[in-house]
Amino acid sequence: MTNRRVMIALALTVTVAFVLVATPAFAQVDQPRIERPRVNTGPTIQIDPQVLQRRPNLQLLGQNVEFRAKFDERLLERAGSLGLYQLQRSPITTQTMQRLGEEFAIGGEMINTGNLVAATGGEAGFMALDPGTGRLAFNINLAQHIDDSPGELPSDADAAKLAMEFLREHELMPDATQAVVAHVGRIRSASFDPQTGRESGAMDQALVVHFARQVDDIRVVGPGSKAVVQIGDGGDVIGGGVEWRALGRAQKLSAEALHDVNNINMAIRRQLGSEFNMAKGIVVDRVGLFYHDAGGYLQPVAGFQAQVTSGEFRYSYFGQVALMQQPPVQVGPEQISPEVREMLQMGPEELKPQTEGPND
Repeated sequence: MTNRRVMIALALTVTVAFVLVATPAFAQVDQPRIERPRVNTGPTIQIDPQVLQRRPNLQLLGQNVEFRAKFDERLLERAGSLGLYQLQRSPITTQTMQRLGEEFAIGGEMINTGNLVAATGGEAGFMALDPGTGRLAFNINLAQHIDDSPGELPSDADAAKLAMEFLREHELMPDATQAVVAHVGRIRSASFDPQTGRESGAMDQALVVHFARQVDDIRVVGPGSKAVVQIGDGGDVIGGGVEWRALGRAQKLSAEALHDVNNINMAIRRQLGSEFNMAKGIVVDRVGLFYHDAGGYLQPVAGFQAQVTSGEFRYSYFGQVALMQQPPVQVGPEQISPEVREMLQMGPEELKPQTEGPND
């Protein structure tokens, strides 16, 4: 990089499916109630009993939701053939971090906060691990790989193969045969010469390969079952992140264990009505069947897409609700990754398993 040029790093053209260095936002779990001693802080305040009785009317909640697509008996029958999986313990440990740190020259002392183990090598890069989930993130200083010329990058297909080889060789992805290439994005930069006022235009500096998981021909959503690998000049791996745990034995689900179609659609209505109770209008236009990875379990869920109109704004919302009457982990509102958004836009004939895997 010359003194005359100023490099401007542009934003990633794809959204990373999970925040690599943050503690995962798993489903909420009811906490035990703690009784605290009462403290007399002053005179008793009299509250109108009618105020306490003014609760939200569940019958009216979600009345602004219109269904142009609904979860139907066909999807429910398919859900009945799926299973509930308990995930095995992640093979990724601090020893994994040490091996990767030696390979990529990311040294430094490991800092263990209890919830997170992190190591930084200064300008060399950083690594972070959530020991509970096995979520690992690492990065070689990206600034060193961005200059005023495009990167010498492989094709998208070759990048996907290189990424899968890396995950396999470093034992970061058990059950790797379930992985599908969800997306290949790009890290781009542009240069600007302040003396001439000329811009180079966007230049590809690295590729970002996103892997998703497919189990029983069903795509997996949620905070887990994701992997991202960054590929730089010459096909070198320069960073990535993964949370991918092997599946335990499946517990087959009976029809009695699942909600009926009416309850599932009502749950979608209630969730949207609760999240957007002030919206002018909400239209559910896509529904689908997915597995949800969170809290150590893989469970079937109903995924949906809705178009929300609020004031002058209109935007898409993606969510999911549990299919099991007694789910092992509660399923709540959360943003769904771009690859799932694409699947929700497919028709029934298009929702078929990928025939060519990353190793073909």
